[in-house]
Amino acid sequence: MQPQVQASVSKSNTNLRLELLGTPIVLIGQTSVKLGVKPLAMLAIAALRGRVSRRELGTILWADAANPLNNLSVARNALEKTLGKNILSSDLEHFNLEPGFSCDVLEFRAGVNTQDVKVWDLWRGGFLTGLRLTDWEMGLGEEFEEWLYATREALIFERREFAARLGITQLRLGNYQTALPFLEVSQSPDGDPLEDACRHLMLTYGATHQADRSVVAFNNLGKVLQEELGVQPSNRTKAALELVRSAQASDCQNALQLELGVTVVALPEVVDAPLVGRETELQAILDFLKTGQVVVIQGEPGAGKSRLALEVCRHIEARFQGSSLWVRCNLDSLNYGVLESLVRQHFKQFPNTPLTLNATEKVALASLVPDLIQAEFSGGFERLMLFNTVKNLLPNTALTTLVIDNAQWMDAASGEFLKFLLERCGQGLQLILTQRNNETLNYDLELAFKNKPVKQITLAALSEGAISELAERLQANGVDIPALVKRSGGNAFFVLELLRFASDTESRVQDKVRLRLKGLSETAHQVLEALCIRHQLATFGTLRSISGRSLEELGSALEELQGAVLIGIVGDQIGFVHDIVREVIESDLSPSRRSLLHYRAAQIRDQFSARHYWEARNLLDQKDQRDAHQAFLEFSRNHAQRGDLSQALEWLERSLNTANSPEARAEVFLETANILESFGRHQEALEELETAASIAASLEPVLKARLLNTRALILLREYRNFKDSKTTLDAALEILVNQVTPNAQDTMGETYYLLGSFEEHQKNYLPALEYFKKARRIRRATGNQGGLADSLGGLGLVYLALNEAKAETYLLDCLNIREALGDVGGVARVLTNIGMFYGQQNQLEKALVFQKRSLNLQQQLENPTGIAIALNNLGVTAFELGQYQTALLHYQNAIRTLENNQLPVREDFRDNLNEVTAKLESPR
Repeated sequence: MQPQVQASVSKSNTNLRLELLGTPIVLIGQTSVKLGVKPLAMLAIAALRGRVSRRELGTILWADAANPLNNLSVARNALEKTLGKNILSSDLEHFNLEPGFSCDVLEFRAGVNTQDVKVWDLWRGGFLTGLRLTDWEMGLGEEFEEWLYATREALIFERREFAARLGITQLRLGNYQTALPFLEVSQSPDGDPLEDACRHLMLTYGATHQADRSVVAFNNLGKVLQEELGVQPSNRTKAALELVRSAQASDCQNALQLELGVTVVALPEVVDAPLVGRETELQAILDFLKTGQVVVIQGEPGAGKSRLALEVCRHIEARFQGSSLWVRCNLDSLNYGVLESLVRQHFKQFPNTPLTLNATEKVALASLVPDLIQAEFSGGFERLMLFNTVKNLLPNTALTTLVIDNAQWMDAASGEFLKFLLERCGQGLQLILTQRNNETLNYDLELAFKNKPVKQITLAALSEGAISELAERLQANGVDIPALVKRSGGNAFFVLELLRFASDTESRVQDKVRLRLKGLSETAHQVLEALCIRHQLATFGTLRSISGRSLEELGSALEELQGAVLIGIVGDQIGFVHDIVREVIESDLSPSRRSLLHYRAAQIRDQFSARHYWEARNLLDQKDQRDAHQAFLEFSRNHAQRGDLSQALEWLERSLNTANSPEARAEVFLETANILESFGRHQEALEELETAASIAASLEPVLKARLLNTRALILLREYRNFKDSKTTLDAALEILVNQVTPNAQDTMGETYYLLGSFEEHQKNYLPALEYFKKARRIRRATGNQGGLADSLGGLGLVYLALNEAKAETYLLDCLNIREALGDVGGVARVLTNIGMFYGQQNQLEKALVFQKRSLNLQQQLENPTGIAIALNNLGVTAFELGQYQTALLHYQNAIRTLENNQLPVREDFRDNLNEVTAKLESPR
């Protein structure tokens, strides 16, 4: 009988970080440390003050103690035990933190005089939120309370002034919506009023169509001024309020520009974008208009409906020397809006028109445009007369094309007018309506044109090929087309803006998105917020938990968002159609709202996953791509060790998104290969290694050696390709022999371990022992516990093959390390080997216990190779116990598992099956 053995592969950190803005967090590396009130207060004072007198510190923290300095010494010793001796230093007179620590308060104060929004994001809440004032039980008294209160107030005021400056910066750029959160913070009720910032806030509300909120801001300012200083807001601020209440948004924008001394430079007229990806729709419309009259072009905002209508008009004008008229409806269109627009266009082109009208026509038009024409007598008018009068103002050409843009907002009276025109003008009039397919119609167009054939065209998203062609025709070189497709979702407007204004007017695109989001219900907006913090697809249940909405509310919001073409739903997965929408939602989230949503998202997970979730969230908020990349790699390893492949692959994808160099990307593919290999997905692992090797022409030496090691491991363990695996390991060793970095040494330990495995498979046990011992020595020196477990397991296997009892000690030591690391895959492998040891010692019942535990874990991991080995070993033990039928089933299932997963079946598996079959068939 030939049982099978299994083999294995891990890392750590320091550095003190204090996060004192909001609920205090103390981190050593990436590990959160829990501290009591006194130790936390000591660290906070030392961080903010620097070198502080021991006597003063003792007095502040132990005001009522008989010997404050003794208490300080005791507390310092306790801190050193928790944080490490290299964190604190003190002499007879002073106490301080060693250089090298980081603190969000110091970073915030250093950055408030800049315009860096990253500094703004450091604020999670007030200084030491939740720390109890006058905690007499802990001995904290008035001195500490006074320091804490003064520090809190100072930081709040600094933040308010910083907010006012950031708001002004955004206003100067014309980013009114982006400026609002900053200006609102500048008006928090704590501290002296900032009247100029309040005036800017009021005008910004007006500039963003939120005039009613400016009244609230003005009243709050008046109340604070009266209570604090006994005065009223200045006349300048009162005038700003009047302007907001009585004028248009553009007037408020102009007032802000004037306040800030910004010279407004008109943007040059933009030429029409090339028409790409719509050739089929264009031809279909032109063919239909040879006999038909009414075309409706539908699509999401920005899909290119108006651009297609313009191209249709140009073709018709060129072919028939006809004329075209354009009318744009808006959300607030009044009755007869289309007629009014046509009249104003005509009067602008022909100012003398009033002289040609008769009295009845003047009465009709005076009711429509009283600022342009005065009737000689007043009175009502018949709608038919108005319709006829406007019809007579249309161009006197053989063919007129009338385009109604945003027809979903057209009023009912204008709809009746279009119906009238079609009946009176016959084939001399063609009607093209563009319509958003996510809006409710003000007027039933189908009812208006029920006697006319109507051609409906719905525009889909632009294809990658069309976007590539557009970029080429706009001479936008070096554009990452797949990334642009993902970000824009193929929306023609977003694509065009991002291609034309990639750097200077990014905010222009985002402001357009904000306008599009403005009409959403509050619930729909909250669902988008919940989706944006996922950074990936979400399920219905996940969105419900994070958004905090009921089933009915969520269902309704998703319908609204699908209708607005903002989200897509495939199966049970929900995601953004346009990544740029996610970017805008994310950038507009207030810190408090973001924290709440992340808290709800973390609650969905188990404690282990929640910790990773919070650490990832903090890294993404800090926008530190390098740290995030490394942390996400570590998270993927942790989840793989726990046996959660899907979570491991998710973190690997996040790590790939934060990789900012070819080496970093190659490292992700290497880690993916390692994890896939540990779950028995060997062919996929080899493909990932090929991808990693092809990314950079010349990889960093140690990384190249690690790629070779993983390749050799798969060839050796899974494919029994001893020749190629040895050649590969020799190549890795040649690379590493002149490398002296800790990382290179650790990688060399891995290479020695794999060479030991190679020799052990070849039954060359003495060389195998030497390699495993070299690997063990290096892994102990580098502190790599996972690698140490590999080496101990290898030694155990060699002594097992030599039938020496000390194999048990090595294998059990390996098991203890694996269990301490939470390495599910490693535990499963070593359990197999321990089971084999007890089988060899003829302790068959004991062997069964370990083999069954191994099978359960391999099934949990869904590792087909591991499952097959465990089943084969169970078959061997059953055979030894004389349970031949059970052994037969185990062998058959082992072979079937490999065949079903298209993996090679080992000869020893077939030999075992043949042996038990012969035993069952032989006469008893």
